[in-house]
Amino acid sequence: MKGSRWTGALLVLLASVGCDKPAAPQPAPTQEPIALTSSSALASAAASAAEPAPPDPSSAKKWTGTYEAKRATLETPPKVTDFTWKNDDGSKALGTGQISMTITEGVVGGDATGPLGPQKLAGVLDDTILRLELVPSDPMSPSAMAGSGVGELKDGAISGTLRVSGPKGVEVREVSFSLKPST
Repeated sequence: MKGSRWTGALLVLLASVGCDKPAAPQPAPTQEPIALTSSSALASAAASAAEPAPPDPSSAKKWTGTYEAKRATLETPPKVTDFTWKNDDGSKALGTGQISMTITEGVVGGDATGPLGPQKLAGVLDDTILRLELVPSDPMSPSAMAGSGVGELKDGAISGTLRVSGPKGVEVREVSFSLKPST
């Protein structure tokens, strides 16, 4: 008995879905038709809408500050046997350096100088989080240091940490930085 009840319900459902009722008449449009413009004007408008506007140079904000490079402490898994970084005598790439950067609509570019050598900065400021990549101006230099890091924009200043290493992985540094808007 249950099976026939389900079959009957299914047939009623299919009949109601399959029923072709005429669509209700649509109300007439109340606004006037839009006048067409020339095809060149339309093409120009479409092109300008598709291309993003170039960044406004007046929106760029300059930041300057310092960094402090210290020898990093590394922990390795128990089975790791390559300790190249233990060959670091701790005498290179240590101390205070200078950072300057410009942030335009969240895109970061800049330079750093100091014990890590001449560097280029690139990154993104996403709301209050800064993500940076640090690369040597001369990647072929035997003392070239490269790395990445994260900072936070808080109370009108940016501070954070970079982790960098030399080309052979011997020197590994932890770099704290602090930046303020420059005038």
